[in-house]
Amino acid sequence: MKKGMPLLCSLMVGLFAIQSGYAQKYAKMKVAMNQGVTIEGKKGIISPESVTMLVEGQQQSYPLTDVQSIMAKKGAAGKWALGFGGGCLAIGLATTAVNPNNDDVGSLLLGSVLWAGIFASIGGLVGLAVDPWQNVYLAKRTAVLRNFSLELDSDQRGSILLGLSYRF
Repeated sequence: MKKGMPLLCSLMVGLFAIQSGYAQKYAKMKVAMNQGVTIEGKKGIISPESVTMLVEGQQQSYPLTDVQSIMAKKGAAGKWALGFGGGCLAIGLATTAVNPNNDDVGSLLLGSVLWAGIFASIGGLVGLAVDPWQNVYLAKRTAVLRNFSLELDSDQRGSILLGLSYRF
């Protein structure tokens, strides 16, 4: 094995780690394209060159040069549901283990699971409430003035024509 091979492998792994560090991941995305179409998807990743997400079960990728803006949600509902439900389940299991009143263990476990489900639902609702849509990408050309175009032309009689248009 050559001496430079471990160094080269280390550099490759380092570059890959740096490149993957630039990617932003989101649970839900709304991508506004330059043509005026908005595409919604799940499990989105924004890299320096493109945006990739699941659209109707199919993975789609779009170059950022075709994208006007991206709005995203981080997916906090699942984390909140896991926190509320998991915490409730932990308390229920601890109570079952201690069992101070010598109650039926099966009933205590069933009650713990039911309460954990209720609290997981509450946590999911809290997560939905605190996870609004956020602008995470705006193309540099989104300035209103840059979308205007001033055109000068002449007709067959030599008259000067002045046109003003706006690109959506």
